[in-house]
Amino acid sequence: WVQNPEWQDDPCCNWELREYVCCMPQDVPAGTETVVTDYDEGMLNSFCRDPAAAKETMKDLFIQMELAEAAADTLASMTSTDQFDQYWEFEEECRGKIEGWDTDESCNSDADCYCSYSSCQSDGRCVTPFEDEYLCYAECFEAEYGTQDPVLFGFLLEELGVARDDEGDAFGLAWGDRVTEDGCRGEREWEQDIGWAGYQWICNNTCTNENTCDRWHWQDQKSEEWREENGDQYTLADGSTLWWFHYSNLYTEEDCALYGGEFTCEWTDHEGNCGWATCVPPIPEDMTIPCMERDACYETCEEDYRSVEGCAASNGTWMPDRYECCPEGYHVHNETWGQRCMFAPVGTPNSWEVYDQGCCEAFGGDWRRTDWGGSCCFGEWYTYVDEWSGEQYDSCREDFEVWPVIDECFQECRDLESDCRQCYMDRDDCCEDTYVGQNQTACLSYTACNNRRIDNCMNGWGCWDDATDVCEGGGFCSDDWGWPTGDEARCEVFGHWDAQMTQETCDSLGGVFDTQNSWEPTCVIPNVATAEDCMPSACQAEIEARSWAKRFPSYEEPASVWLEHWCDAGCYLDPATTAVTVNNYTWFDDWAQTTYWWSECRGNATDRGYDYQSWWDKERTVCRGWDTSSEAQDDCATDGGDFVPYRYRWNPARYGDQAACEAGYCEGDINQGKEDPITGEWFHGQGWSAEQCVDLSEASCDHHCPFCIMGEPGQYELDWGTEGACFNATTMEINSEYKTATRCNSRNDTQWYNCPQPELKMHWDWTALGKSC
Repeated sequence: WVQNPEWQDDPCCNWELREYVCCMPQDVPAGTETVVTDYDEGMLNSFCRDPAAAKETMKDLFIQMELAEAAADTLASMTSTDQFDQYWEFEEECRGKIEGWDTDESCNSDADCYCSYSSCQSDGRCVTPFEDEYLCYAECFEAEYGTQDPVLFGFLLEELGVARDDEGDAFGLAWGDRVTEDGCRGEREWEQDIGWAGYQWICNNTCTNENTCDRWHWQDQKSEEWREENGDQYTLADGSTLWWFHYSNLYTEEDCALYGGEFTCEWTDHEGNCGWATCVPPIPEDMTIPCMERDACYETCEEDYRSVEGCAASNGTWMPDRYECCPEGYHVHNETWGQRCMFAPVGTPNSWEVYDQGCCEAFGGDWRRTDWGGSCCFGEWYTYVDEWSGEQYDSCREDFEVWPVIDECFQECRDLESDCRQCYMDRDDCCEDTYVGQNQTACLSYTACNNRRIDNCMNGWGCWDDATDVCEGGGFCSDDWGWPTGDEARCEVFGHWDAQMTQETCDSLGGVFDTQNSWEPTCVIPNVATAEDCMPSACQAEIEARSWAKRFPSYEEPASVWLEHWCDAGCYLDPATTAVTVNNYTWFDDWAQTTYWWSECRGNATDRGYDYQSWWDKERTVCRGWDTSSEAQDDCATDGGDFVPYRYRWNPARYGDQAACEAGYCEGDINQGKEDPITGEWFHGQGWSAEQCVDLSEASCDHHCPFCIMGEPGQYELDWGTEGACFNATTMEINSEYKTATRCNSRNDTQWYNCPQPELKMHWDWTALGKSC
């Protein structure tokens, strides 16, 4: 898709350009419009053989000109910037018609679809192939605008080179060439490497690198170079791993030095402490960064007067109340309201208290005669001009002020401002709005099977080989749509507060370290078929406590039990074989009028307490300690217990073999969620056999059927869920007194009416269902 460069560069045409550039009035070649208002009747009578016929021709010409002007105005309004700004409305309106979501009706055949390229699906939806979508929009444009203004539509056909009597896709193809662009459509169009089509602010890296203006630019440039060479992931000095490397993300001096940077203080507080520092990549000696030079100049000007270090280096005296330096040769006076840096030493009288020249000079002052006698100055005299009178006066400056000295130095720094500003302007020219299409190669690299027998066993996804009709690798279980289903047995080990899971720890356990698929680092132990093989022997009591027989004693055990098992870190002791004492406690709840109880095991040697049984956990057979500290581990060993150092979780395999797969999934009542009346625990989604599914499930609907009722609960004073009502035969008002059809129809002035019921296939379309009711 190529835009007209003249249109793109003209602010009078390109409205986006008018954000920055004015549209100046200009003469348009051949832009003069001749306006005809009347004809010269004398000339017609003199030169025309048939003046009457000529007059009629002129009248018809006027009519045609008015029609042409009206058509031009309409064309202008339809192609104005406002129309293009609102193009999305046209697209949204047509999309609603094409996809059918702006109508309550569902389709029964292809003829019911708005677009001739769409087909009616079994669920009542009209679906259009991706490659034909633009032809549907062309049909919508022709239907909407072609009927509104046939004359104007004729001009459009002429512009597109399409005749009115052309058949087939002539208009759609020509229209599509003008208003569509190539792009990626399909179920995987959202993939990141395909990208999005549109204008992007893109910079020429060579140009921007040649115009590095400030520290941020330099950090961006060197960070991007590092990522291109090493990837986004990086490691800090403490061993932690983070994503998306950038020098500004290195917050300590150690981390900065690790990547060759210089940890630079950006600003200090009034006490000389660094308030914020950042890591700056090393800058070559022959490289000049204009705005950094300007900033360095300003910092140098302030260094001797606004920093503790600079003040000490110049032998000045730091004034913490003013956060300024009093230079060498001046004196700090501590006043009740703060500090002053003055010419005169401490102990010198105030100048207005000295009335004699001799006394003034004796204290090191400068005496100057005035009209009213004289004045002593313990500082320096200066002349100023009164703004109102314009007259000059002498005044004494007794305090040393920092800002005039710094400002004078700043004048030299301001000469560097122009270089900094010019660099930013040159850098701006490196970037522009650039149209970027989607990546065609990436788009076409994603494929899907048109055969629902998907091969998931050949190291990835692929379509079934119809020639051999074989799945190498042993096969897999799929659902009725052909998608793989089921899971392998999974043994997972997690860390905790006192022992985080690391790569080294996972390696020692023989597992695979996984940091991506869980909310915390996980070690996955492969090829573990049972919970006993997954967990330490100390967890055996936990496994038994989570067994089907313990949790659901009221129900038959499924053919395949799919229960998750876990074992927490801590100390496990058998009260029957270890040196512990079991203590029992009770507590009466006055509000609930219930007695609660619990028990603990207490180590005879350590006096450490361990949880045992309680009113809500009666079946526990071991004592358990939750503390995982090193001290708790030592006490556990002393008390004769077994310490489990990590947290374990095991999930069984589902549909792990052909027999389990072919047994299928039970959709009966037994698998929809059941509570054991003894333990109060719930189960669902278990691997019942076909016989168990039938025998243990109660009768239920195989799918939900929608139906219409009279109204909400209490509305019309009718019972909730009634599918009809009794109406007054004259007023057609509901008579709630008669709640059955028999009683209602037994009277002459009332008639019972049932609600119309929708077709069963309408269950998916709630809009259509509401309208039907």
